[in-house]
Amino acid sequence: MPIYFLPDQWDFAGYCRVTGLKLNFFNPQRQLVREYLIPQPVHYINLPSLGAFDNRGKHFVLYKPLTQLDKRKGVPNLFYFLGSGTCLWQTQLPIEKVRAIGVANQAQLIIVSGQLFQDSIVSDAKTTLILDSTAQIIASFPLVFDNYNFSQDDSYLALADNYSIWLIHLPRKAPRFINTICADNRVITDCRFFGDYLLVATGLKGYWHDRLIYNDPTLLLFDLEGHKVADLTFPLDYSVEGKLIVDGDSHQFGFIFQDRLEVFHFSAPTPE
Repeated sequence: MPIYFLPDQWDFAGYCRVTGLKLNFFNPQRQLVREYLIPQPVHYINLPSLGAFDNRGKHFVLYKPLTQLDKRKGVPNLFYFLGSGTCLWQTQLPIEKVRAIGVANQAQLIIVSGQLFQDSIVSDAKTTLILDSTAQIIASFPLVFDNYNFSQDDSYLALADNYSIWLIHLPRKAPRFINTICADNRVITDCRFFGDYLLVATGLKGYWHDRLIYNDPTLLLFDLEGHKVADLTFPLDYSVEGKLIVDGDSHQFGFIFQDRLEVFHFSAPTPE
């Protein structure tokens, strides 16, 4: 039973609970405001859904896996809602094995990442689709991302798989840069815009009592041209999630270690 909260919210905010084909939307007072039942497909498949709110909690997107038969019948697998639970539209995307999904800050763009589904066949082609708010696909890129972040004005989108970071200039629908910064057992664990910079966290995959952890975390700071301007390394530490937290004014950022949240202050380099 997945529960989706608003991103980057420390205080309790509205949320959506998904149980089977039923979505329950709650307000910040934990009161049920709407219940939505996804149309029953011909063949029910018991795989987890993926959902995400925009930062303001005004919109919610949900991906629901389908059987191959239902895909061929045109059953929808993507649903877009107001944060209050009203369904704006539903559609079927040519995508399968979705790993990540997101909504832009101003709710004008939706991103979905997985493998292409064409002519009733799931291909090995990795893809990230960008849709506008009317469900039209306006761009695609050949990667499957695990982490993403929109810049505050939605002009840039950062996408990260295990090893590479992509910066997409959204008005041009084209990559600004693609940097491969990890290899082997070191992977990217998070990425966040930090003012006019992009902050990326990495770590060495390891296990502690059968739980995945990230050893020797490294925090990297890039400008929007892809040049590394700063880095911090923590060779004797580890993180369970490897996640970053950035304040709204972009003066401080935090990183969640195994036993603490550590906060850092950054002063941008002075142009010569």
